[in-house]
Amino acid sequence: MATQYAGGTIAGQILTAATMNSIGAAWETYVPVFKTGATTRTTTVVYARFCQIQKLITVQVELTCTEAGTANAALSISLPTTLTYAKPSSNFATVGTFSMLDSGTAFYTGVATLDTATIKGLAYGSVDNMGVSTPALTIAVGDKVSFSVVLEAN
Repeated sequence: MATQYAGGTIAGQILTAATMNSIGAAWETYVPVFKTGATTRTTTVVYARFCQIQKLITVQVELTCTEAGTANAALSISLPTTLTYAKPSSNFATVGTFSMLDSGTAFYTGVATLDTATIKGLAYGSVDNMGVSTPALTIAVGDKVSFSVVLEAN
């Protein structure tokens, strides 16, 4: 069984917010890059935040698209560049959830996959990433893209 981390405190002491912050438990913000295919698109960041506690990294992002994208191109969102990630055994490994609100038609959900330092969505029944197939779509102004993932730090 793993040893419980006490943040440098001794039995009976209170683990304070200041101590937790010193080990990296505070949420931090970052500016993600959203792409359709290889092309960067402009967005409004609703929120983009992450926290790292030892080797556990949690990242949450929601973006609103302010520029139309390329038809049938894979959607991807960058992770914080200040962190390094342990690569899963394949690009197919699920690390969280990925969702897309096509403001004109529907809401799509799928799994988030890690591809180097970006997150891509794989929809139910799809053989490729969101945007390419299931659903095959073109990002429009007002569409929303979001993910929530848990990763291992290198």
